[in-house]
Amino acid sequence: MQQAFYRCYYDNKYRLVQSIRNLYPSGKSIVSNIYDFVGNVLRTKEYQNVSGHTKVIDTHFDYDHRGRLLSVKQGVDNKTPHTLASMTYNEIGQLSKKTLHGNSSFDMNLYYQDAKII
Repeated sequence: MQQAFYRCYYDNKYRLVQSIRNLYPSGKSIVSNIYDFVGNVLRTKEYQNVSGHTKVIDTHFDYDHRGRLLSVKQGVDNKTPHTLASMTYNEIGQLSKKTLHGNSSFDMNLYYQDAKII
């Protein structure tokens, strides 16, 4: 039986840089994160090794100049990444539309009511 373990490594700003854990029953997962200077995660790369077979999951995060998440793209085994989600924002920075898997049939439009204080 494999002993359970989970290790985390942090940078000097206390951000998670890498985590290593075992996968039941006989595997290992290594996740590495890359950050921009503000602290947003730009890329996450995960190596999963189970019974001698390795999968690489590469996830990219894109942000606008205000640090709002614009898109999440993911590729497996160094293949072309697919868009998992893309977001658009209104004039005041609120999320107004979210599209899943690059398919307009999975659009979510969000509407906000103005709050009035009397």
